[in-house]
Amino acid sequence: MSEYNEPGPFWKHANIHTGEHIGTQIDAPIHWISGRDGRDVSEIPPARLVGPATVLDFAAEAAADADFLIERHRIEA
Repeated sequence: MSEYNEPGPFWKHANIHTGEHIGTQIDAPIHWISGRDGRDVSEIPPARLVGPATVLDFAAEAAADADFLIERHRIEA
């Protein structure tokens, strides 16, 4: 989250507290009694862990303009 004051923008930090079971877990179904027959992390086929990706490289734009912002039309292009 960012906010603005007289000198300009600054970061505002807040504390977030969650339980120990919050987050992404690769073998989450096996963590529950209802998922006890599922696969644990040692049984997940490696192919299941690979998927398509897109790399967006705006390094040149950022180097040329310190205030460069990635706008929607650039991503869509």
